[in-house]
Amino acid sequence: MGKAKKPIPRRQRRDCNVGDANEAGRVLTRTLSPSEAAEIEAEWGRHKKARSLLDRAIAIQMGLIPPPWADESKPTTSATKPESEPNKLGWQERLVKPILREFWPSDGKPPADLSNQVIVKQVGDAYQKRHRRSVARNTILRAAGRLLRQ
Repeated sequence: MGKAKKPIPRRQRRDCNVGDANEAGRVLTRTLSPSEAAEIEAEWGRHKKARSLLDRAIAIQMGLIPPPWADESKPTTSATKPESEPNKLGWQERLVKPILREFWPSDGKPPADLSNQVIVKQVGDAYQKRHRRSVARNTILRAAGRLLRQ
């Protein structure tokens, strides 16, 4: 009986093409030359660097780590946002704003002497014609600056 062959380390092993399989269906392997092994090691190093860059980008996107361009003194989470900043507008409020600007072109704010009931009636009817649905009274008044967002 012959000596048992030692398994070839993974970095020195290379799978051959499908056409290089022997009759038993096993894939033939061979020992790599030092230049081929160095070339494969360099390629693996590039893949490792790319994986680390992708992992960092995903962590930045998920908010786990701050981006490199972020200022250390500024908070990056929404939990530490100051309360003085206004919240984003809702979709209905964004649709009401242009209608308000049509009625009051300067800034979209109705005059102080105009009652809330008149504003809601005018803007609500125009919104109904344009979007074929009604809008809440609070939404109209909030977009007009008559109600504060809570």
